[in-house]
Amino acid sequence: MERILRNIFRTWKIHWTLNDSPITGQEYFRGHVQYVMGSRGGCHTLQLPTTTKLQAGRISIVAENNVGKAVSAANLTIFGK
Repeated sequence: MERILRNIFRTWKIHWTLNDSPITGQEYFRGHVQYVMGSRGGCHTLQLPTTTKLQAGRISIVAENNVGKAVSAANLTIFGK
């Protein structure tokens, strides 16, 4: 049973979305990367080195495997120019 559970939880597929559109990590604005995705020890991060109003909205992380799907989201508001 332990081996089965270990295999189930090891196979998570993780992806990020902005307003339900995929974030690939290849998005650039005026020559600057907009998103940097990382993963270390089961902890997944999304960094925004520079921000623009284009990045405002609902940012979600989605984890899926053969058992189901989990989503965690936050609303990002950008103030200023």
